[in-house]
Amino acid sequence: MTTGDRIRDLRLARGWSQAELAAELCKLSPHIAVSRESVSRWEAGRREPRPYSLRNIATALGVDVEDLSAVNRREFVAAAVALRPLALSGTGAPAGRSGVGVTDVEAVEEITRTIRDLDNRFGGGHVYPLASQYLDARVLVMIRQGSYRSGVGKALHRAGAQLAHLAAWTAYDIAEHDWADAHFRIALDLSAVGGDKAFGGEVLAARSHHAIHLGNTHQAIELARSSQDVAKRVAVPALYTEACILEANALALSGDKQAAVSALHRAEVAFDQIQPEDTPGWLNYLDEGYIAARFAHTFRDLGDWRQARYFATKATVMSDAMHRTQAFNLTVLATAHVESDPDEACSLGTEALSRATGLQSGRVIGYLSDLQRRLRKHHPNHRRTLEFAEQTAGLLGR
Repeated sequence: MTTGDRIRDLRLARGWSQAELAAELCKLSPHIAVSRESVSRWEAGRREPRPYSLRNIATALGVDVEDLSAVNRREFVAAAVALRPLALSGTGAPAGRSGVGVTDVEAVEEITRTIRDLDNRFGGGHVYPLASQYLDARVLVMIRQGSYRSGVGKALHRAGAQLAHLAAWTAYDIAEHDWADAHFRIALDLSAVGGDKAFGGEVLAARSHHAIHLGNTHQAIELARSSQDVAKRVAVPALYTEACILEANALALSGDKQAAVSALHRAEVAFDQIQPEDTPGWLNYLDEGYIAARFAHTFRDLGDWRQARYFATKATVMSDAMHRTQAFNLTVLATAHVESDPDEACSLGTEALSRATGLQSGRVIGYLSDLQRRLRKHHPNHRRTLEFAEQTAGLLGR
């Protein structure tokens, strides 16, 4: 009997519908939304419940985790609500706990860099299991059960925060939005315990980015402004630049052009103030190419196609080595050409599609789907629109 079969049988024994089980799970973990469709996928065997979900399912159904699956026993200790700041008094830990030293922290940092590189090359679909499992099975176990001095503990929490942040981004990249949100919350908790206020601001910026993608503009604006507040307190102009651009993008989506342009101006001023010695290593990605790409997104969402084309062109020139980023930028550039030059839009879309080959990225699929939707809206019978639809059919499932 599969895990899905067992869930179904226990649910039916209680007389619950799939929607009712989903509602019970939402009560247990309000920060992670569970839908009827999620329950349906579990029961049909189309998706295995993750360890933390499995624990909640067992609780809701009144059984032990072992009664659902002999394999998925391990608790998902990375769940955001379960993780709380841990004492870092330096007085040691109970007997039997393994010691954690500087080399362990260095290993976490190096493995995180490796996973990040793989994510950039292959997309979140390939990498999320690596990031989440390493965080869950190794790093959070060290944090919760290891013995370490205060300095090592703080460094371990900071390293864990960066790994949790990466796990969140990879989940976001494959449209696992509930898990992305949970990992972002873990990253915030860990950065707070590690005393890394600046990285906490970076996590707030990432959550703003995520909210923009989901169309939650009010939340995105508030998160971006919170990130700006942190950036000002810790005096990191690069972080302030990023947060201003994200605020601008969210304002553009909400239709407030004047405020969006004002936020972009603040970003430009802050960008000119960036000094290498004031910029943490985890913000090294914020360069002129990144700035141009985010400006292009903002002007796209404002419907200012001339400016969107200018900045998207600039971004594509600067991001040629990173296939996923290049796919994003090419698609934004293509979108900016849709109304005026559908042939060019389709050519750029085809190039973006070629960059997406081999990537497992829900975001890339989302960008290409948006381009196809715009082409169909403005040029439904155009020959190149129809050809592009055929080219993307396999990737987009249409």
